[in-house]
Amino acid sequence: MRAAVCVRAGGPEVLEIRELPVPEVRDGWSLVQVKGVGLNRSELRTRQGHSPNVTFPRVLGIECVGVVVTSTDPEVPDGTTVDGVEGVRRLVLRDPALFVEAMTGKLLMYALARNIQYYDQPTIRVIARESARQNYTFASLVLGVVNSVPFQSRMAQRLPERLGGVP
Repeated sequence: MRAAVCVRAGGPEVLEIRELPVPEVRDGWSLVQVKGVGLNRSELRTRQGHSPNVTFPRVLGIECVGVVVTSTDPEVPDGTTVDGVEGVRRLVLRDPALFVEAMTGKLLMYALARNIQYYDQPTIRVIARESARQNYTFASLVLGVVNSVPFQSRMAQRLPERLGGVP
């Protein structure tokens, strides 16, 4: 695949068009055949060196238009048209529960300091379903994670550590 690669921080001269291997489609990902691409402001700031946590070389071009050629997500079947952030917005509005479940999984992963496992899925679905009753507010997601059994169990395991080693 052809990609715009930022090889280091700097001016426009640090962008190179390179041939790269097509990435493998991991679980939960989709492979998009990009038909057009643009570089947005955050990518400009990255190129200029204003993103301290970014490593180089880095592929730029998150704003894209294309077609899904391989997907591991049944909600995004092969042949789905992708048109950048606007397309994602339309997908979220079409099925907010899909986005909320993904966001809940990310929040739970952060809270547990580990990757999500198959056995976490029922908890994620319950939190998302309960959040729907509160119009999917961010606070309802955070409270759902904090009150969840996996999070409460993790906190109970760490209680002696938080008490300064006192059993």
